[in-house]
Amino acid sequence: MNRNLTALFLTLFFVPFGLSAEGVVDVRPKGGKPGPTTEPNISVLIADAKAADGELACSITVKPDLGTIETAALVLKSNGKQHGRALLGIQKLEGQEPWYEVYLTAEMLKESELLLRVEKDKKITNYKMVLGTFPVHKPK
Repeated sequence: MNRNLTALFLTLFFVPFGLSAEGVVDVRPKGGKPGPTTEPNISVLIADAKAADGELACSITVKPDLGTIETAALVLKSNGKQHGRALLGIQKLEGQEPWYEVYLTAEMLKESELLLRVEKDKKITNYKMVLGTFPVHKPK
């Protein structure tokens, strides 16, 4: 059922842009370490922010080689239910690769997804990251 809801959301999210939800690339952690993913141009770092409310800091870095990011969205989920979605603004500093940053509690992070719509060489690729599948870095 959860997979069907994700497919439905992707269809509703991407169809207005003239795309289908088919061909979505699942980006997963690589090597069990914070940072590397199965997509070499995307890295995901989730760190314990040591916040009083238990928030985790999540940073998704996207190398320019991936292509032009047309849309980035965060889909908030917990307990098998979608609670909302938000379009994300990219963060940029001179001399650094662009990134997205979100802060979520561990409970919200488990099932929440980050979706990217990327254009490269006149081809659109959609990427999906289930944030709860990535390891959490716990600073000392």
